[in-house]
Amino acid sequence: SDLLWQQQGKIEIANDLRKLVTLNHVVRRDLFVSRKGGSDVASLTIHVAVATEMWDKLTLPQAQIMDVGCGTGALMAVFIELVASKCNGCKVEGIEYDSDLAAWAPLFLQELIENGQRFFGPLQKPPELQTAMQQVSYSVTHMDATAWNSDTSLDGTYDVINVGFAILEGALKPAWKQALKVGGKLVVPLCTTTPPSLVDNRCTAKYHIFYGGDSQEPYKLDV
Repeated sequence: SDLLWQQQGKIEIANDLRKLVTLNHVVRRDLFVSRKGGSDVASLTIHVAVATEMWDKLTLPQAQIMDVGCGTGALMAVFIELVASKCNGCKVEGIEYDSDLAAWAPLFLQELIENGQRFFGPLQKPPELQTAMQQVSYSVTHMDATAWNSDTSLDGTYDVINVGFAILEGALKPAWKQALKVGGKLVVPLCTTTPPSLVDNRCTAKYHIFYGGDSQEPYKLDV
């Protein structure tokens, strides 16, 4: 809500991000008609909330960012643009279970970055922003999210981890949180009832923020 952004002193960021034209919208409208309706966690409102909540981490020059269940790469696109201006060794990664999306997302991201289209704000990027975005390292890997970091090799690596699908609280993988740096943020939608109340095989969920290193108690994102 606007009140939330005002309380956090980020109203200008929120207003800019409301202008996002996400890849998910394009994909659902033009390519995957059978999936129309999609998932609430891929909505414009949620992209606004997640990106704004992670703003302090996205402005770190060496920010390491992971989108677990990245789908078409819509939120990755937002992250790439937001980290670009201060990036110095930053990286934006995604993993996706759907092999078709995992293969297609990086190609679409590359096309949008190279042709100068913005993901929010005016449709045409300033030349300096386009150049900066081309320097951001990004990748999408085809794999099962439940297996990610199961070998603990990525412990303490990430400043931001977003989970792009709703899960039961008991299904939250400790390995996801372990992959955070101390003070890093994991944002994940948790189903609000047990057993989950399903509509069209989807649960009603509330976003929760968890911190790396148990530096703070988890809290709910008001969206």
